[in-house]
Amino acid sequence: MDKNQEDKLEVEIREHSDADFYPENCPSCGCKEINRKTYKIRTIQDLGTPMICRRIRYEKVTFICAKCKKTFTIRHPLIPPRTSFMPGVIKYAIRENGAN
Repeated sequence: MDKNQEDKLEVEIREHSDADFYPENCPSCGCKEINRKTYKIRTIQDLGTPMICRRIRYEKVTFICAKCKKTFTIRHPLIPPRTSFMPGVIKYAIRENGAN
């Protein structure tokens, strides 16, 4: 890609957070008093278009139970665990590499 095309590349960032799916109760003891303990921001590559680089800015949250003091995380329904790429990117790469 030449320099002029790189300058025109747009970056689109979508944000997701575990806090959007706040748990109703502790998975260990069932207590409803839960607090947010820590968080970590991950950047995950998603499919875009030839001129748009799409990234997911994902906030992984750790929660703590007020009663039993156990910490836990939830599984975000839109974000795959332990990966730097969304499923669409992985499928595209496999398809393109399989075609050669």
